[in-house]
Amino acid sequence: MRSKQSYVNTEFLSAQKTRTSDAFAPCKRSFARSLILFIGTVSLLSAHPHVFIDTRISVEQEKIWILWTFDEMTSSILMQDYDKNRDKILDEKEIAFLKKDHFDTIANYSFFMHPFDGKEEKTITQVDDFMASFDDSKLRYLFSIPRPKIPKYELRFYDGEMYVAMIVKPEFLTCQKPFTCQTRGYDADFYYGYQVIIRQ
Repeated sequence: MRSKQSYVNTEFLSAQKTRTSDAFAPCKRSFARSLILFIGTVSLLSAHPHVFIDTRISVEQEKIWILWTFDEMTSSILMQDYDKNRDKILDEKEIAFLKKDHFDTIANYSFFMHPFDGKEEKTITQVDDFMASFDDSKLRYLFSIPRPKIPKYELRFYDGEMYVAMIVKPEFLTCQKPFTCQTRGYDADFYYGYQVIIRQ
């Protein structure tokens, strides 16, 4: 059984093992505000993504862990806003402010993921266990959601406004037994998304 700690150490914080653990204690200025220096005014741009997030998923008995890795440009912009002392390490206070001012407001977008139970898509308004780290020039967010207690469901990852591209490759999936996972991309005309199909 893969514990939270082992997941964090091997998949999220491997580049930061020698740094103080306080930097990763659980802790969206609006999404547009944080990235406005990069994209200008959204309404003036054609519809294609400007933020790219590699999305790793680990399915466990009680939780599903999600690890976001932002592209280098977005990471740099966000760190300019939230790494107040410019030491390229997010400390406890910086993470707490980043969570409140940036990450929590992404709830307005269901955190770019929508559970689907075979009948309807649902929204996610709250997540747990948030942590953040910056290493190898990339900002990472780790968090969890409760695992749906049904034998088959999907997690759909997308931004309907085509502003953020969520990327889910097969090698980004980890499922504990007895769960199995697979991912595939799909074109929904106005946006491109990924389905992660989870079975028990």
